[in-house]
Amino acid sequence: MRMTDTHRGVLLLLADVYLRLGRARRAMMLLAPLRDAAADDVELCRLALRGWLALGDHRRALDCIDRLVEHEFSSPDLAFALSMQARALFGLGRGDAARSAWAECVALCRASGMDVTEYAR
Repeated sequence: MRMTDTHRGVLLLLADVYLRLGRARRAMMLLAPLRDAAADDVELCRLALRGWLALGDHRRALDCIDRLVEHEFSSPDLAFALSMQARALFGLGRGDAARSAWAECVALCRASGMDVTEYAR
């Protein structure tokens, strides 16, 4: 069966719900067919990033971040990517790099008038 935009949307919504419920493994199973088809999809990459972090696969999370930063970002998107990068680096035991990413996120939030606590979750 061919994947339509409706199917894609439903899978993304379900994966988001599963991630919010703490069922990252199930979410990643739903995202698998989409990841193969559209590796450069920003929305899909953001969900996969959250899933890899929840599963503790910090290397794959960093790969998702690398794909995300290839796209143009608004300040909130960049703050999200920096906060996720800090988490992934910390999970890999790279504390100094994680602190640097987090400090960059905080500086961006302050400069843009955003609430940094939104990205501290």
